[in-house]
Amino acid sequence: MLPRRGARRGGGRGGRGADRGQSEEQSTVPAVDPNAPVTQADLAAMEQHYQDMLQAALAPFLAAQQNQAALIQAQTTIPSAPVEAQPVPVQLSAEAKHLRDFRKYNPKTFDGSMDNPTKAQMWLTSIETIFRYMKCPEDPKV
Repeated sequence: MLPRRGARRGGGRGGRGADRGQSEEQSTVPAVDPNAPVTQADLAAMEQHYQDMLQAALAPFLAAQQNQAALIQAQTTIPSAPVEAQPVPVQLSAEAKHLRDFRKYNPKTFDGSMDNPTKAQMWLTSIETIFRYMKCPEDPKV
């Protein structure tokens, strides 16, 4: 049987220019023994190489994300008009409300001396009068 027209002798590996560039590749890639143990330096170099590849692959996405975040921030920025702080209503317990109302009457403090029982009785009467004005129930009275 005759060979095809244009066919090469020698097995026809690759086609035109198949031998080109092989000498360059062989010179840049060092010969590695596949049975050699992997060192920490090899692992670190591989990890760095993969991180570099990942950063290069994700760079366009990160840039787009940053641009989108900047755009959203620019859209949601409030004009710098002076805004007065609104007081936040404080939720007080019933006891705290009674104490607040009691202090509005500026009650006198009792000094604790029993030298003059009339003075102690007058202090007690003034406190009871404050409770009466407050319409305070019996439970909060102490």
